[in-house]
Amino acid sequence: MDVGRGLGAPFKDPAWVTKALLGGVWAVVPFTGFALTGYYLDYIRNTAHGKETPLPDWSLFGRFWVRGLLASIAILLYMLPAIAIITVGVLSFAVPVTMVTGSSSVDSGGGLEALFAGGMCLVVMLAMVYMVAVWIFTAAALAHYAMHEEFSTAFAFGDIKRRLSTPGAGYATALIMSIVIAIVAGTVSSTVTTILLFIPVLGWIAGVFIGGAIGFVGSLMAAHLFGQYAARAYGLPGPLGAPESYSPPGAAAAPPAPPAPPAPPAPMAPLAPEPPEASAAPPAPPAAPAPPVAPAAPLAPQAPEPPEAPAPPAPPAPETDPDTVDIEADAPVDTTEAEDEPGRA
Repeated sequence: MDVGRGLGAPFKDPAWVTKALLGGVWAVVPFTGFALTGYYLDYIRNTAHGKETPLPDWSLFGRFWVRGLLASIAILLYMLPAIAIITVGVLSFAVPVTMVTGSSSVDSGGGLEALFAGGMCLVVMLAMVYMVAVWIFTAAALAHYAMHEEFSTAFAFGDIKRRLSTPGAGYATALIMSIVIAIVAGTVSSTVTTILLFIPVLGWIAGVFIGGAIGFVGSLMAAHLFGQYAARAYGLPGPLGAPESYSPPGAAAAPPAPPAPPAPPAPMAPLAPEPPEASAAPPAPPAAPAPPVAPAAPLAPQAPEPPEAPAPPAPPAPETDPDTVDIEADAPVDTTEAEDEPGRA
């Protein structure tokens, strides 16, 4: 890990003064301090990806604020057991003292004062041990969250432990140097603020913002060191570049390439026909195919027989003269015509 590179990286950005002063403003204004934590996380990620400069732009203030708020919630959840230890310890010793003495003050408890004081020291020590152990792990958890976009990754304990065990990652160096940087930045900030306090009004205002800006620059130096750790732990290039043979722990192996389809076999050359034996008779030429038989002509449909013509009606018999018609013997004689005959003459 290159500590000197981490200390000088924030000053490589030509606009570092403006960005640092804005960081000092957000450090002082109420409810905007979460943005500083989000900025810190993004700089860890940028450094791990080899983008140590320029510094992130404050135009992404909303993103920084949300990520910082979630990171603060994650830290609070990590510290809840310590808060629970202190609360349970106080109640465990204060309640019996109150029940025995009838007062919440330990001064009237006589020998109970030593018991209460000793119990509280034990509780505080247990809480401090837990907080130190969790703080060491929390820094790695925040770096893990910085490399991802999901809040749940801050609690991926198994994956975080695998990253911590990366050979040569330099996590201990980044952690120790971040403490040293915080102490030095706090000392410088206090000194500058004290000097500016001698200037009425304007000096007081400038001292507050400049002190916040100095502390902000110190956090960027620490972020660069954790970015170098993340580059090694996650197999990213980083400002120094990852070794070619390095494989990050827990990284999924690349799926094997699918086998190439077998090449189709080359078509075999047709075998030459064997020459006929000399003694064998030459094969007879194939008989000509018989001509196709013409299909039988379809039978002509028989004409329907013409209907029989109706017999013509018999012609009416010609009228004959009654004088010349023979009257059959058995036919009755019409006497009316005979009677009328004389008159007709």
